Amino acid sequence: LSFGDFTLDLRAGQLCKGSAPIRLPPQQFTILAALVRTPGALVTRDELRELLWGHDAYVDFDAGLNFSIRQLRLALGDN
Repeated sequence: LSFGDFTLDLRAGQLCKGSAPIRLPPQQFTILAALVRTPGALVTRDELRELLWGHDAYVDFDAGLNFSIRQLRLALGDN
């Protein structure tokens, strides 16, 4: 999947800007994949919670998701 200067290879689990790979931790890759798979559509926080932790995990979801989104934006150069 391509967007802007980036290519997201879902099978290889890799994000590249041009030909340079960008390291993404698994949670951030999962979030980006969910967003790129449905361009222009809303992906809810509940959908992301289910993808990342399922409904049986007890984590500080808001803090964890906010952190992952901040890190993802940094990796993409989005301020």
